[in-house]
Amino acid sequence: MPNFGFIASLCLVCLVIVIPEGIAFGAEGNSGSKWSVRAWQADDGLPDNNVTGIAQTSDGYLWVSTHAGLARFDGVRFVDQPLPVHGGISNSLVRTMLLGRGNELWLAGEAAGGLVVGFSGSSTNILTSAEGVPSFKPISMTQTPDGAVWVGYVDGSARRYYRGEAGRFGTREGLGGTGGCWLVTDQSGMLWFAKAGHVGVFERDHFVERFEFPEQIIRVAPARDGGVWILSGLQLFKAATNAEPVLVGTLPELRAGVEPSVLFESRQGQVWLGTKSGGLVLWNGRTFLPVATSHSDITSVFEDNEGNIWVGTEGGGLDRLRNQILELNGSSLGLPFETARSVCVDDQGTVWAAGANGTLVRQVNGQWKTMADALGWSNPRVTSVAGDEHGGVWVGTYHGGLLHWRGDRFESFSREDGLAGDVVRAMLVDSRGDLWIGLEAANCLQQLSGGKFKTFSQPTGSRTIRAIVEDVSGRIWLGTSDGYLLRVDGDHIVDETSRALQPTKPIRALHASKDGALWIGYAAAGLGLLRDGKFSKFGTEHGMPDNYICGIQSDDGGGLWFTASHGLFQIRQREFDQIAEGRSSRLLAVDFGRNEGLPNLQGSYGYWPAYAKDRIGNIWFATRSGLVSTSPSRVQANRIPPKVIIERLVVDGRVLPVRPGEVPVLTPNHRRIEVEFTALNFAAPDSILLQYRLAGWDENWSDPKPERSAVFSRMPAGLYEFQVAARNAAGIWNHEGARI
Repeated sequence: MPNFGFIASLCLVCLVIVIPEGIAFGAEGNSGSKWSVRAWQADDGLPDNNVTGIAQTSDGYLWVSTHAGLARFDGVRFVDQPLPVHGGISNSLVRTMLLGRGNELWLAGEAAGGLVVGFSGSSTNILTSAEGVPSFKPISMTQTPDGAVWVGYVDGSARRYYRGEAGRFGTREGLGGTGGCWLVTDQSGMLWFAKAGHVGVFERDHFVERFEFPEQIIRVAPARDGGVWILSGLQLFKAATNAEPVLVGTLPELRAGVEPSVLFESRQGQVWLGTKSGGLVLWNGRTFLPVATSHSDITSVFEDNEGNIWVGTEGGGLDRLRNQILELNGSSLGLPFETARSVCVDDQGTVWAAGANGTLVRQVNGQWKTMADALGWSNPRVTSVAGDEHGGVWVGTYHGGLLHWRGDRFESFSREDGLAGDVVRAMLVDSRGDLWIGLEAANCLQQLSGGKFKTFSQPTGSRTIRAIVEDVSGRIWLGTSDGYLLRVDGDHIVDETSRALQPTKPIRALHASKDGALWIGYAAAGLGLLRDGKFSKFGTEHGMPDNYICGIQSDDGGGLWFTASHGLFQIRQREFDQIAEGRSSRLLAVDFGRNEGLPNLQGSYGYWPAYAKDRIGNIWFATRSGLVSTSPSRVQANRIPPKVIIERLVVDGRVLPVRPGEVPVLTPNHRRIEVEFTALNFAAPDSILLQYRLAGWDENWSDPKPERSAVFSRMPAGLYEFQVAARNAAGIWNHEGARI
């Protein structure tokens, strides 16, 4: 038997010499992972924040085992699942879980005498001490092709549960040494074990050692192309049955006490390494990257049918990891302010921002730098920033006039130069290179062209300009704090308010899209659309998540992104078109803030511009929590139709079973019928819309809504069919849905 500890040491030396980047976190890891994390905890309905297992059954439900029992999850709701009781023995503390053959869930928990439970829709298997289940803590579970369920225990033994009987395997059967026994089955059906520095396989009713490692704590996981992954201490290996393990890489030194806890390979070939007290690490085939989670103790990792990565933690609940769409730049990443007021991108691609504390910053090599030491800087309180097409940036201030950055210094403009006021609220550089300035003074809009200021008079009674945009025809549009919609026409301003919302509401944002439309963000009135002389309004009654719109920006793929008082979301432009044309009544909005685990992204307004698009299509928004950058190109449309399930039929408070092929017959004296249903989607569960109808009573479909139940009062005698359909965040419908 080779001493693999010596071989591992040699491999490590080779790794350090040949590919030293394999032993350190890469640059992407240093700057934060490109994964978003959303956590569900006890306050969200999870039975307990200590998660011990995650699985997905063929019907699409996610199952989560915890210290307080088992729950079924549809992406929105957790439903507690009572465990079977046998001989007075019931166990809620589930230690490990397995989805076995035939869509059967197996659970191993701690109870007097021990307990192993296997159940599916048609059968339940309960194993206790009478069948040889020990009282030791179970730590791993797997199933071999013959249907036998194997459980590894903390005392180092293993049990094989097959046809109602338990076989014990210990030192005499090859499981020597001290420590827990970890068991997995590879793609070929071979059973592997890891225990006390030893890794091997099960052959002819005996465990046979294949490799020995110097580290006592080892985890193994099946590799998708055969063999297993082995995590020994900080070293990751790949091993086939009859070949020496190959060292893939070495994790950087983590703090003392960190131990490997779980190992998992995704369908994309990424290897996820969970630790105890050291968090989660990803091996992407080139380097190791730390991935943020809600807790540093990782207990399980799982990939669902949509490609989401789920992480169970011991104390932080259940986490879902997805490609990061939003990145929050706040004080934790070096911004010298918490709230951002204004943001722009110059012609070199550099992002500039103004904070609520008046500080001006720009991003240099990924770091935020203040301009305090720049030539010509007089340390004013900055209100807004706007980039021009010649390498410069215009800076508006509070009682400090106007500044222009070009080259390596600032130039100042004041009343002596023709500026009509010293408090700048809004700016725009148009397609001709002219600068438009909204000043905090009555009836004051200015244009700076050719070095000369030109003043325009606003309509009597109109107040501060909050937003300025240029449409595709080159027309300049203005929105004011008291709801005036204005347009510049030659040497004067035209009042277009009567063509928009009546009665008026404060305008917080404007956006001119490439199709010639003007989008108007209102306070307390939602969104306005002015196109081809026709005005349309969209609000929460149409599915807008918020009626207080702070920012609007198009992406390059037909989507509109919004910041609002209650978060950041995206709606496809075709959704608005369908409502404006009378072809739909409900918008499909994707709440990216909440879905990315950033629920408090309240947009900033009052200073302009408050959002900007950079060279690669990322959109930057000023928010109360800092600067948020969105990456629309990373949004992957989910083409999988959501699976629709009718869960319960409740008649006058009494639950009736819903079984395929059966027709429930109700008594004629019923008063209330409630049908509960769901649609399974985990990528954007809050954006699922459902609609239903009761054929035989009302042939019209209900409006698509997120609600997951329907109520009917007393029905006359007859035969009815309840039908429900759903669509996901990408607009993909499951019209077949479910019916009863």
